[in-house]
Amino acid sequence: MAAPPGLNKVPQLFERFFVFLVSYTTMLFKGLNGLISLLFTAGTILLLFFIILGGIKGTGVTSHFYYFRAVTSSIVPSTPGVTQWSFWGVCFYSGDNASHPGDNAGCSPHHPAFGFDLGNNLGTSDVPDSFRRRHDSLYYLSRFLFPFFVIGLFFEVVKLFVFPFQYKSKIVSLTAYISNIISFLFVTSAAALVTALNVKARTAFQEAGEQSTHLGRLVIAFAWTCVFMIMCQFVLLCYVRPARNSGGVASGAAYSSGGYAAASNKKSRYRFGLGSKKTTETVVVPADNTSINEAAERSSYVRA
Repeated sequence: MAAPPGLNKVPQLFERFFVFLVSYTTMLFKGLNGLISLLFTAGTILLLFFIILGGIKGTGVTSHFYYFRAVTSSIVPSTPGVTQWSFWGVCFYSGDNASHPGDNAGCSPHHPAFGFDLGNNLGTSDVPDSFRRRHDSLYYLSRFLFPFFVIGLFFEVVKLFVFPFQYKSKIVSLTAYISNIISFLFVTSAAALVTALNVKARTAFQEAGEQSTHLGRLVIAFAWTCVFMIMCQFVLLCYVRPARNSGGVASGAAYSSGGYAAASNKKSRYRFGLGSKKTTETVVVPADNTSINEAAERSSYVRA
């Protein structure tokens, strides 16, 4: 017994609904992916700016972004109570507690990549042995922090500029991917270095008999937050698939015998079935008012 005419179109309706559902879900995911990636990239750049510009002034918001602070008057009596180290220099405060430094009493001349060298920073040659033993490690750790953060910021800015085009071109997508990897390596290295610098400096002060030290919590927290957001961007970039130039609108030229328009590019989609190989369906777009169902019935299937 032959099936009713309309029953043969039921699988095609389910297939079209499935294709529409997958396409809509993919578009929605790409939109959320792009939005989250953009927010994480912009947030990373903002935090890196705060880290790099921290300490450029002895007062204001930037004065809270330092990588180490300690009471130095017990070691070098000629200095004010508290000394604060940043990427741009040292600032002195009148208090006697590292957690509450008091009023600003002046800063050293500012220049980037300022090195942690207790003797030169405080203008004395009489420094405890704990600082002599750790002089090289403290100095070079502090010197490498600044360029590592700057390089990480540079590649984050590159990624932000190529962000609108990463779904359009494989080259642009690869550029964003490589920039993310380089930024991750340098920012992670800088976060590890600033953490190690704080630990070594605090140990040196404690061995010298000074217990009132204060870690640069904002710089450390911001640095590791940047590492986390760059890792999230890396995961999101793994799902970026540049759009292929798969075809356009059918041209207006019609076949002389069949009355069908010749498409400038063939539009293909994949069909999957249990126990069957992947097949590619080539759909011919009608030039006249012929229905889509009749065109699909008259289209040819090419087995892959």
